[in-house]
Order: sequence, then C-alpha cells, then structure tokens
Amino acid sequence: PPTATITASPEQPVNSVDEVFGVWKGYWSDNNMILMNIGATGLVDLSFEKGQSILAEWATIENGIMTWGNITKGEVATKCKENPVATYEIYITRRGDQPESLRFVLVGTDNCYDRQEFLDGKTLLWAETGE
Repeated sequence: PPTATITASPEQPVNSVDEVFGVWKGYWSDNNMILMNIGATGLVDLSFEKGQSILAEWATIENGIMTWGNITKGEVATKCKENPVATYEIYITRRGDQPESLRFVLVGTDNCYDRQEFLDGKTLLWAETGE
C-alpha cells in the first residue's frame, strides 16, 4: 500500500520561543541564504550559509508576537542601533509534530532595514533542531 502523506497543519501564532527553538533558513535580498538560530533563551544568531556571523540579538515571543530588542554583536545602521526594538506577528506551520515554516508580519515600524527585508512578509523554512 502507498505510504500515508502527512499534510501540513494550518499556520498558527507562535506563543513561546520553545515552539521555534532551532535553526531556520531564509533569503535576504532573494539571493543570500541566511540561517537564523533561535536559542532556548531567546538569543537569535544570524549567519550566512557558510557560517560567517552577521549579528546576534535578543527576542521574546508571547501571544503570537515576536519582539526584537537588544543587539549584542554585529554592525548595524545607526538608526537601527539607536532604536533596535521592533515587533512582528509570527506564525508557524507544522507537518505532523515537526516544524516546517515560520512567517513574519511587521507590526508598526522597524528601524533595522535589513531585518525588515529578511523577515517582513517572508517565510523561513525549518533547517535543524537547536542545541
């Protein structure tokens, strides 16, 4: 008999960092693959596919909202450095019990243009479990 295919669940708001802990991949400027490693503590590391670190910043997730805040390393534009806080709705899709994708929607404004370019209206795909 044919193997049963598990269909993806409808997307749902993410309620805590525990739901998205791990590595997600997406594209910035449509041709640079970026890996976003979301740590269990809320520290988010962004790096290029070949491992070159871009930046790290703290984020919190509560009731479907991801709030970005304190940038801990990396070079960013002055406007972003002066006010790095931004809020995004965050949605997850699962296939069975495995995460499959994340989608982000900007709420208000984001002074960090590169972050907005990478996240707003974009979908990131699950890459691997975090450590």
